[in-house]
Amino acid sequence: MSSAQWRFAFSHCKSLTSRQSTRLQITTVGEYNATTGTAINPSFIAGLSEPSYLASSGNDLFVTNLSGGTVGEYNATTGAVINASFLAALDYPQGLAVASVPEPSPWSMIAVGGVALLGLMLRRRHRLL
Repeated sequence: MSSAQWRFAFSHCKSLTSRQSTRLQITTVGEYNATTGTAINPSFIAGLSEPSYLASSGNDLFVTNLSGGTVGEYNATTGAVINASFLAALDYPQGLAVASVPEPSPWSMIAVGGVALLGLMLRRRHRLL
């Protein structure tokens, strides 16, 4: 795992108090130095409704909004909103996983190209006979 994948954390809690209880509501995702923990941008993604899980894929950062029942998609470099309701109408999303699609290996691409060239050569040879 590279440290760049884990440079985000929840930040900026606000206290919600009622007669029965006091609870903290998280409203932002902050960006921090993965080595030192120093804040880079504590309001990297703001205006969230209890973000509870983070996942990244390439340059996309996915964030669950527990109270809002959504999963938002954000630019992992700038924090810009790509789609705040990437997944919507969820009932308190409790987890997040992103699967990556594997790239074809260079050797398999060389093999496919070699077979294609062989097929062309055999086809041309067959036409000459």
